[in-house]
This record gives sequence, structure tokens and C-alpha cells, in this order.
Amino acid sequence: MEKLDLSMFIDESGSITKTNISSNRYFVIAILFTRKFGRLKRYFQKGIASLIQNPKYKEMLESNGEIKGSKLSETKKKSIYERIIRNCANDFELGIIVLDNHYTTDAKYTLDEYLEQHFTILNPLCNSVSVKYTDSKNHSMIQLIDFISNTFYRNLEKHGQTSIETVKMLLPYVCGGKIFDFSTNHDTKLLLDE
Repeated sequence: MEKLDLSMFIDESGSITKTNISSNRYFVIAILFTRKFGRLKRYFQKGIASLIQNPKYKEMLESNGEIKGSKLSETKKKSIYERIIRNCANDFELGIIVLDNHYTTDAKYTLDEYLEQHFTILNPLCNSVSVKYTDSKNHSMIQLIDFISNTFYRNLEKHGQTSIETVKMLLPYVCGGKIFDFSTNHDTKLLLDE
């Protein structure tokens, strides 16, 4: 049996800060795990093509080279998620890491070092990790995970009612069905009740 490479696409929403924590409590890192990102890319791009039928989003795409998740309503993102889930449900998993700024300290490792240690030693999923950095304008999967990180951020930080539906839609694809709560008290709670 041929072993396919596992690709991970990572993006974040929010900021790590020690100032104005009441307005910036959470920093969300979202990870998209897939062995078949070609299918995901195709259906994500179909969702974007549908979205840019609206001149507002077409202009955004043309002027910025992409549409950022923070610039879209959860309703708009929901239709893209539905398309992806309908066609690619078995092709991806998500990892969601939430840092609570009440408990953050300076980072001990670079992203490369952290991922290498985590995925080869602590939770051995692979033999080695190769990290490549790119501008999200250059890769559809980074744009998709930007949407997803923003969805979870809005749910935690902004308590947006429409994010309840999108988070509930995405939770079955989160590894183990749980977010990794990087806080001392492990008291991070998603808003899931309507």
C-alpha cells in the first residue's frame, strides 16, 4: 500500500498580547490535515467562484489577491464549508489550538521546532516535518484554513451567533472532536448553544 504524504496547512486568528486582554483574550491556531488537498482546493475554489458573483467580493479578490476570512460573514463561509463537507468529508481533519492571553508566556520554540517535536516525538504521526512559509495569496488551502481559524475565533472572542452553526458544522472534523485548550485552567468554552 502506497503511503501518501500528510500535508498540514496552518493559519491563525487573533493576537498574542498582554495588553487589552479583555478585547483580545484568544489566539486561535487552526491546522488543516489532508492527504488529498487537490480535491479540497477544487471545491474551495468553486465556493470562491460562487462568492465573487457579488461585485463586492470580486473587487476584494482583485485588489487583495484573496478574500480574508475576517472580511466574510459566517453565512458566506457556511456555504463554502457545506460544499467542501458534501464533497470532501473523508479527505481532511482539523486541529484547533486556543491560547488564552491570560496565561500566555513567551514562545519557547519556533513553529518548525514545535511541529517537529510534537509530530515526531510527542505524538508520532510521521518521521519528519518540513515547514514551508508562503503568503496566503499563493495557496488556496492557506486561505481555507484562514476562514476556519476566523470562524473559531469569532465564536470564542466575539460570540457571534452565526458562528454557532459553522462551528457545529466543523466540529465533527476536528481531531478527537475537541479543541486543544492551551490555558492553565483549561476553561476555554466554545459557544455552541443558541
